[in-house]
Amino acid sequence: MSDRYLNILKDGLEKRQSKNPRYSLRSYAKDLGINSSTLSQVLRNKRKLPEKYVEQIIDKLRLDSPTKEAFLQSYDLSNSFLDKIDLGIIDRKIQLEDTQYALIAEWEYFTILQMFDLTNFKFETANIAKRLNITEQRVSEVLSGLSDAGLIEKNSDHSYAKKYDHVKTRDEIASKALTESHHQTLEMAKEKLELKLSERDYSSLVFAMDKSKIELAKRIIREFRLKMTELCKDGNKTEVYQLAIQLFPMTEVDKNE
Repeated sequence: MSDRYLNILKDGLEKRQSKNPRYSLRSYAKDLGINSSTLSQVLRNKRKLPEKYVEQIIDKLRLDSPTKEAFLQSYDLSNSFLDKIDLGIIDRKIQLEDTQYALIAEWEYFTILQMFDLTNFKFETANIAKRLNITEQRVSEVLSGLSDAGLIEKNSDHSYAKKYDHVKTRDEIASKALTESHHQTLEMAKEKLELKLSERDYSSLVFAMDKSKIELAKRIIREFRLKMTELCKDGNKTEVYQLAIQLFPMTEVDKNE
């Protein structure tokens, strides 16, 4: 499935060449609005198609809805390289393995990890415990776990520092740890309903949808998460927030479909 968008690109070239044997790759690149050397490398699977050309190419090829969705899904899967590797570090990013159960399942780990980014926050056990309404012992346990996992390190003055800018779990993995994490998120969301409207935002949308579009919907949600990450990257960081997005069927899924 991950090379489907490449096949669609190649089919587009072949159709044009079948109508005009003199039609070249350079002409194809010009029609698509992409550099010919870039397109050549993409078609030979030497590099990924730059994301900025995706919508443009879909429009130029005049793809029907099913083919467009197949193109987008395939492109997204082929670029999700962090989902296909074991524990590894790429440009100050790290992916957690399912075996690191506590770090994935228990909310304190990711929350305390993000507290390193708070502006003018005195990163001490007592301060962390007070802000999160947990015990200092629990804070020490979490810091120890983060240290053992290699996500934080001790400085010469015995203070901690975060090692990686981005920590993530695998997408599309139905692990017990992730399931527990989602349970905790939902429980905390119920508790936070008591906050003032100025401090939180809860909304929902119920709609009818073609089930075959679920992968495209998840792709849009992932893109939105990335945009939120980019939005919050700068500025005066005073609190740690959690964004929870749930997409699930309200109706019983037809098992015979």
